Amino acid sequence: MDTINTSTVMNENRLAGILLIVGALITIVTILFEYKIGWIGVDRTRSETPQFLLENWNRMKFIWSWQTFGYFISTLAYFVFFKNSQGILSLFWSILILCECLKVVAMCLTLGSYQPALEVFSSNPEVFNTIGGGIRTLYATAQLGGLFLMVVFIIETFKKNGVVHKWMGITILAFVLIAIGIGVATTIPVKVTGTSSFLIPIVLGLGYLKNKN
Repeated sequence: MDTINTSTVMNENRLAGILLIVGALITIVTILFEYKIGWIGVDRTRSETPQFLLENWNRMKFIWSWQTFGYFISTLAYFVFFKNSQGILSLFWSILILCECLKVVAMCLTLGSYQPALEVFSSNPEVFNTIGGGIRTLYATAQLGGLFLMVVFIIETFKKNGVVHKWMGITILAFVLIAIGIGVATTIPVKVTGTSSFLIPIVLGLGYLKNKN
């Protein structure tokens, strides 16, 4: 019975590893498209943002729809990992579920409310500003999940029989920190250099996918 349960957990974690990789890859692609159309990487005042969104709403809606789907896929992965985890990892996975759900909610609110608010912006800007402020706060809170995922990655790198090879984990962590540092120190948008942080869920997912313990 124990052997059957262990095999089931391994198979479920492998599936979750695949979901983690897919969710991260989808999100990376959407961020690159955000950069391509000028949503990120362009100096723009907050007062200019509504006009940009109104002019590019169809493309932004398409990109953000896929981004929402990527977050949803990641949420499913976190649920599986939570189900099969114990101790401190169980706590971290539960926090990650909450943060990722907040992202999904924030994106759904964006997709559902931005267009009508933008259409009346010229006559009633308070509607968009209020909605946008609430969504930004929600999304900023959800972004804390990245820190907890990094903690999980560190645990799986340094613990005995962790799913991430020690030197691979150290290399990835160093690369991510350097890339983010470059974004902070140069004119390259942090959101662009920050895409390097998606190596963490990708490598972690590969670790669970290949894990035989």
